[in-house]
Amino acid sequence: MEEIISKSAFSEDSRVKFPTLMHLMSMGFKYVSLKGLKTKYVIAPKTEFDPLTNILTDYFTEAYNKLNPNVENGAAKKLLAKIQSSLMNDDLGRQFYNEILLNTGERIIDLSSPVNFYKNNTFQVTTEMTCGDKDSDNYRPDITLFVNGLPLAFIEVKKENNHKGIQAETDRMKQRFVNPKYRRFLNLTQIMVFSNDMEYDNNEVTPTIGAFYATIGKKNTKYNCFREEGQDSFPIERHIRQVPLQEEEILLRDNNVPQYKNSSEYKTNCLANTPTKRICDSLFSFNRFHFLLKYGIAYVGYTNGLQKHIMRYPQLFAAKAIERHLEAGKTKGIIWHTQGSGKTALSFYNVKYLTDYYSSKGIVPQFFFIVDRLDLMIQAQREFSYRGLKVNSVQTKDDFAKIISSGLTTQNREGKPEITVVNIQKFSNDSKALPKNAYNVPVQRIYFIDEAHRNYSPDGCFLKNLISSDSNAVKIALTGTPIISKEYNTKDIFGDYIHTYFYNASIADGYTRRLIREDIGSNYKIRLQEALNSIRVKSHSVKESDVYAHRTYVQPLLDYVINDLQQFRVKNEDNTLGGMVVCNSKEQAQMMYRLFLEKYADETELDNERDEDGATVYRSISAGEMEAKKTPCRKGCYRAALITYDSFDKETRAKWIELFKDGKIDLLIVFQMLQTGFDAPRLKKLYLHRMVKEHNLLQTLTRVNRPYKEMKYGYVVDFANIEEEYSKTNREYQEELEHEVGKDNLKHTDRLLVTMEEAKSRVDEARKVLDPYELGNPEIFSRQLNMEDDREVVRSIVRSLEDMRSLQNMLTAQGSEAEAVVEISDIHNLIKAARNRLDLLGFIDNADEKSNTRQLLNVALENIEFSFEKRGEGELEIQEQYRQSVEHARRQLQACMDTEDPEYRSILEEFLRLFRRKEMESQEEFNMHDKVQNVNDILKRIKRLNERDALEAIKYNGDTKFVRVEKRLKEKDKEEIEHKTLPRNYAWTEEKEKMTVILLAIKEDVDDVYFHNQAILEVPAYFKRNILTYVTRHFKEGQINTDREVRKYVSEVINREYQVTR
Repeated sequence: MEEIISKSAFSEDSRVKFPTLMHLMSMGFKYVSLKGLKTKYVIAPKTEFDPLTNILTDYFTEAYNKLNPNVENGAAKKLLAKIQSSLMNDDLGRQFYNEILLNTGERIIDLSSPVNFYKNNTFQVTTEMTCGDKDSDNYRPDITLFVNGLPLAFIEVKKENNHKGIQAETDRMKQRFVNPKYRRFLNLTQIMVFSNDMEYDNNEVTPTIGAFYATIGKKNTKYNCFREEGQDSFPIERHIRQVPLQEEEILLRDNNVPQYKNSSEYKTNCLANTPTKRICDSLFSFNRFHFLLKYGIAYVGYTNGLQKHIMRYPQLFAAKAIERHLEAGKTKGIIWHTQGSGKTALSFYNVKYLTDYYSSKGIVPQFFFIVDRLDLMIQAQREFSYRGLKVNSVQTKDDFAKIISSGLTTQNREGKPEITVVNIQKFSNDSKALPKNAYNVPVQRIYFIDEAHRNYSPDGCFLKNLISSDSNAVKIALTGTPIISKEYNTKDIFGDYIHTYFYNASIADGYTRRLIREDIGSNYKIRLQEALNSIRVKSHSVKESDVYAHRTYVQPLLDYVINDLQQFRVKNEDNTLGGMVVCNSKEQAQMMYRLFLEKYADETELDNERDEDGATVYRSISAGEMEAKKTPCRKGCYRAALITYDSFDKETRAKWIELFKDGKIDLLIVFQMLQTGFDAPRLKKLYLHRMVKEHNLLQTLTRVNRPYKEMKYGYVVDFANIEEEYSKTNREYQEELEHEVGKDNLKHTDRLLVTMEEAKSRVDEARKVLDPYELGNPEIFSRQLNMEDDREVVRSIVRSLEDMRSLQNMLTAQGSEAEAVVEISDIHNLIKAARNRLDLLGFIDNADEKSNTRQLLNVALENIEFSFEKRGEGELEIQEQYRQSVEHARRQLQACMDTEDPEYRSILEEFLRLFRRKEMESQEEFNMHDKVQNVNDILKRIKRLNERDALEAIKYNGDTKFVRVEKRLKEKDKEEIEHKTLPRNYAWTEEKEKMTVILLAIKEDVDDVYFHNQAILEVPAYFKRNILTYVTRHFKEGQINTDREVRKYVSEVINREYQVTR
């Protein structure tokens, strides 16, 4: 059967949105109509909702009364008012979530168990529900999901290969979060999904390809992958049913797209197991949806602002794996999750989940978090407190004994969930654990043991004795690098692995980055070797450690580090990137810091003294004084901090570390510190001058693997020659993982470090791709790109340029042949130009001819640079007004339902004219006030046009196809008047009410065809003739006398609208 819809006219609606809606309906969500539908064959009542919150009031009231059978009349209405008030708080919905959604006294949802969640609640779904003011600021999620009428989740879908689709949506969400008009709707939302229905690209740094989920946040919102592969701890419980044809007809006709019923694209995607459907299964199957709503949300009150987090999928599967472990009667085990995967957050989620798990068995749990360093204790206290737990801290054995033997299940009067953080660093090595009768209090103790890879000696330490004496306790060891040597194995103390999440998966999911190992440059190797030789000549008996700490050696080493860090920042155009030197000895660290202060520190940030001989002793100002600095140091100067186990007191050392995290310190110089448990995303360059072995090596390397801005890699400058040790360690972990999860379930476990062979191969490939292009001249390069219409070719150019930028240092440092290294001076702008070309080609390839105008508008405005001359203090405010006016106008232009309207074309042309290069660069032609006024004038015109069209659409039950049909017919009448054509064949269009009645009747007949007379669709020409038949019949019934050519034109306009998917 030849389909009616043009194959070039697919859209995100037919390909993704409506097949996904059908899937959700098959999962058990009921489609609800927001405007009501009544045809000859189907009826869907109008669903009433509260415009302030989008809560479906009838469903909400019915569920509330069912769950709270003893409430008085009107209680649901009062609670709705309370919800409305709560959702206006600037708290990301924290009060609503904690006090209303999770309230077990006055319930709006039954969250008591997964079974009751499915059995006692109702589930709805709809599309294009307006959030915000209908007449001004609003957004409309593609799909909204409800539980008992509460809109708790939404899904935004984009077409395949829509390169900027998800990124554009995330950028728009950032803007929405700061707009108070959207606050109620966003505060009510617990889960957001963004999908362009493609499989994940594991080489992407930012989410652009795939299906991602998140919860709301004002900034730094993390969009997460969800992978089911290899997970068996939390199976999806499916309640799939066949969607009746009547429900499908309601869905499509209510949205005025009955033509999809005959679209092979729609039908194929309804059957296909697409990424968007899979993430719906993963998140919204009722047992998963229940778990995430009840246990998977965390409010984190950081000092710089409140954030809202949602469980990452490895945390979810780990929590359920712990439950399965406990159900099997096991009381100890290991969570092997790579560094940066959120082990503290995992412990928090498990405090929530295991509290209910044990409570359901009539057992009171008590939670402990064991660390072995003060800084880790402070970090854990802070993270748990930020998440709302009451935190107790213990640093002595006596304090620990008091809590254990007190008989109190909680240490706070408020009854808040709590955890006790225990620092065993000062517990003596021969500390005996408490006698067994001390643990006889009727509670279940759960110990989370952090960084369990470290040498908790099997013999005689407090922790070992604790494990053996508190025999009924649950001990969950957390590590990113378990010790697997023959002499000592983490599993010997802590038992089997409960759940694993290795760095290959973490890299693919975007939680961590791959690393590039750079050897030091050959010229510096020579310089350092000369320094070593001169020291040895002067002192034959000197120890190796003394040689490396000698001023003659350390000075060129420091020069290399500072020069390399400065070049690294220039190449990446980011002065916030930080470095850390891991020194060979404390003496080397001290010498390097002294030389740094002498040569690279800002003189105004020194507090020097004189020694007995009158020589200058260089000292930095205090951490407190440095913290008070509001501006960077002088150009060409830097800031560094010395971090060793005896530098400063612990509090001062912690302050210097925080200054580095906050971006006020450029370089950390460390010895035996910060190589584990230290998390600073801006740390992107590690200078390793100390040989580190086995699990400690991976711990040290992964200090630079945290995501930061657009950085694709972390970088390790290798002075210690770690290559062989890394290969050995990685091989041992590979074998351990294969033994644990099976070889078939492992992919790319060696992806942490980019190998030299891989780097050379990728740069060789990049050179071949880039060879035809003029890389030395961005202007010529841009022109060459503009002649390239193959999107895959341009994508390979982008990838090649990024590889060149990332890998050149690595090759240069290895002393590679000159022809293997191509220095590109303006590579940042070349990458930007290539990405812009890729975006443009993506829009062109995936948009039909009519929607090109709208899509090209996006591209035209995406890269507008606002450069202004400041002409007074009020100018900044005017600039912000200008940006906002442009954004509002852009949205209104995008929203126009008829891009063929002459008025729309006129407005669009005037709008684009404002941004043509010549006028953008002219500072004299307009001042800022004039620019704002010009954009606002355009905004008024396009809003007026859109409002007029929206009112017209109401006549046709929201069907914009017939708004356009009516316009085309009126345009014909206008032409006849202008040309003084007689007789006027379209004069009947002036009888508005009659025309509306006739077009509505035709619409219903055509819509009916798709569901009740599909034989007509077998032959397109037959379908077209039937439309002509409907037009003729209804014109006759309406007593409109026209000739056949007019009726034929009317039928062709209608036919075209049904063929084009917008």
